[in-house]
Amino acid sequence: ALLAIAPESLIMPVRVHDGDTMNDPAYDYWIYEFIAAGIYYAVPHGAQVISLSAPLPATELVLREAVRYAYQSNVPICTSAGNTSRVQFGIRLEDQLFKGIKKDVILVGGVAREDGIVRAWPVTMPHDEMTVAAPSADVFVLVPVYMPDMKDAAVAGTSLSAPLVAGVVTLLRAGASPSLELIKKPGEYSRLVSLCLVRTARLDVLGLSEPDDVVGYGLVDA
Repeated sequence: ALLAIAPESLIMPVRVHDGDTMNDPAYDYWIYEFIAAGIYYAVPHGAQVISLSAPLPATELVLREAVRYAYQSNVPICTSAGNTSRVQFGIRLEDQLFKGIKKDVILVGGVAREDGIVRAWPVTMPHDEMTVAAPSADVFVLVPVYMPDMKDAAVAGTSLSAPLVAGVVTLLRAGASPSLELIKKPGEYSRLVSLCLVRTARLDVLGLSEPDDVVGYGLVDA
């Protein structure tokens, strides 16, 4: 069976990592500018939550400013923590990703089921700023049409966790729409969404009693 989260929501695909963009000669030099541009496009065009399966180095000013813009505009950003396999691409575990934007993003780690027990996914890149966690292993995905060499399949990675939590955030907004007065307060709705996720997350189902740097405050509970 397939699990559809917020199936009635409308998706605005902003393609900053598609084949055409990644084949642009400038891509390797301007990757973070591409991501920031996507955020600056999505927010004024009506996005109410952003799912971003990509690392956001806090050292990149262009990213910090874009993320802050979305946060202040009360558009929560759910982003994936990353996988430890990224070290092969030159991203070191000790690099302080997300440090400068830890309050402005919902940082999502991974969990996996093994022998019927749900536990922290060991390949998740740990961060002190982790917010919550969501399934990141054996998640069935439908491959975009612009990736013809890949097939629909069950795959793994925290890139899958972020959109699952974004779906939960979408349900939060659909179930309890924020008032106009609340939306007018810069960052207030974004803050309340993060607070809601943190306070309702489940540590007990993961066999934990305190938050950690892999699952944050626990498995997101919807």
